[in-house]
Amino acid sequence: MKILIENDTPMQEWRLHRYYSFTDKIKHELNLTKTDIQRVKHIIKRVGLKKLHKNATCEQIILALAIFIKEESTKRTIDMKSYEILKEHKLNCKIYTTILRNLLKYYRQRIPIIM
Repeated sequence: MKILIENDTPMQEWRLHRYYSFTDKIKHELNLTKTDIQRVKHIIKRVGLKKLHKNATCEQIILALAIFIKEESTKRTIDMKSYEILKEHKLNCKIYTTILRNLLKYYRQRIPIIM
């Protein structure tokens, strides 16, 4: 699968392809819909992973985004202890909340202030 992105270096394209592959891998384990996956990929491409958490692994960040999108679409809180993949990649509540806080910060910085 070739991902065409303007002005990206081959290394950036390789990383993005790697992130997208991981996203496709986890969709079955987390029961994500096609729309959920598209939303996660959009955030990955638009925001970038290291803006969300400098010390977390790309897998942890992608999983956190997937959980967030799943919670948003189902309107239910996910029990992180019930998913083996979250334990496998050591995604905990502290990492999850940091990622969501930084995602909110990213979007708040881009909203025009209206007075």
